[in-house]
Amino acid sequence: MELIVSKFQISRRFCFIFLFIHFICYDVNAQVTLTWDDLAEVSFYTKYHEETEDYYLYPKFENNILSFQNEVVKIKGYLINLDLEYSVIILSKNPYASCFFCGMAGPETIIEIELKEPLNHIKLDQKAIIHGKLILNETDFDHFNYILKSAKIEFVD
Repeated sequence: MELIVSKFQISRRFCFIFLFIHFICYDVNAQVTLTWDDLAEVSFYTKYHEETEDYYLYPKFENNILSFQNEVVKIKGYLINLDLEYSVIILSKNPYASCFFCGMAGPETIIEIELKEPLNHIKLDQKAIIHGKLILNETDFDHFNYILKSAKIEFVD
């Protein structure tokens, strides 16, 4: 009888350890991988902005992308720096030559990156995977529609 109890206890401990490790790993890797198709689930409508006395396009995010608001996500794209101090960095679906600013794509193809740790140099069009907290911006014209806060860069060759 003692031998059976021992095997049961070992099996129970093994299951506990397995489940413990599984849940720890699950929390660490809980971030969702977004695609650029996910970010394309947005439409735009014209609305008058009283402060500037002009009309602007406002985003209307679809339910699927709304579910990722304030979630830690990751997405792959091309890094583009917008100033010499590396304070404004974006991730683009496309390389610089065909990015949003060159008129070849829409605002849903770029993400503003707010880095956890500052950079002092990046290569234009460097491929990267960005990990960060997704913010959906509907009203602040000083920022992009998509923002990744507390972001980390994983460079890809």
